[in-house]
Amino acid sequence: MKEDIVSYELAVLAKKKGFDLIEPCTCGGYPDCICDIVRQDIKYIYKPTHGLLQKWLGNKHGLYAYIDYSKEDVVIVVRNNIDNNELLRMAVNEFMSKSTIPEILDELLMKTLNLII
Repeated sequence: MKEDIVSYELAVLAKKKGFDLIEPCTCGGYPDCICDIVRQDIKYIYKPTHGLLQKWLGNKHGLYAYIDYSKEDVVIVVRNNIDNNELLRMAVNEFMSKSTIPEILDELLMKTLNLII
């Protein structure tokens, strides 16, 4: 199963918050072609998979973002790793209707990145 790649808007925000691939993928790079390269003028924006961006948020900022499929609803959750406090919990239907999982992940990661100062 191939992982989904983040949206261009999310990739731009991630770069502003400090995310950058050390060795960007060029169809066979870091590992197993996990990103797209989008040309923006002279600079490049590297679009990672949702999983890689989630891992970076956890390792670099101690933020754990995930989708919680409870019996009542589907919610997005962001926790910090210091005291495991919830920083964000929001029902998916509050901000997106009839969305795909990649779209929900994009929104979750966008909200998580916006918690970083």
